[in-house]
Amino acid sequence: MGKFILMTFWVISFVISNIAAKKLVGIWPGLSVGLLDCIKTVLLSGWAWAMVVGYGCCALLYLALLKQFPLSVLAPTIAAVGIVSILFASKFFLGESIKSMQWIGVILLIGGVVLVQPK
Repeated sequence: MGKFILMTFWVISFVISNIAAKKLVGIWPGLSVGLLDCIKTVLLSGWAWAMVVGYGCCALLYLALLKQFPLSVLAPTIAAVGIVSILFASKFFLGESIKSMQWIGVILLIGGVVLVQPK
């Protein structure tokens, strides 16, 4: 599978797992209701399973990407792509706002990713 297809699937998995984690926190009763009730609520939630599967896919895709890219290129690229994708996904799926400083951060991250790519 092509490295950019793998990267696309990694981004999708990363976004799904993070959005699911945020949704899960919204229904998580906290430990005040008791540990067993808390575990039951989490285990019965589709958001919890989406989060676990999403993070699992991220891990497997990261291993596949490590075969395609040097670590010195992959790690900063994945970090930047992850930050930017979550920023936009949180706006689109959760209605969170993007502040002007975050836009500046996106521009800097994109510049950084371009700089670490091999020539």
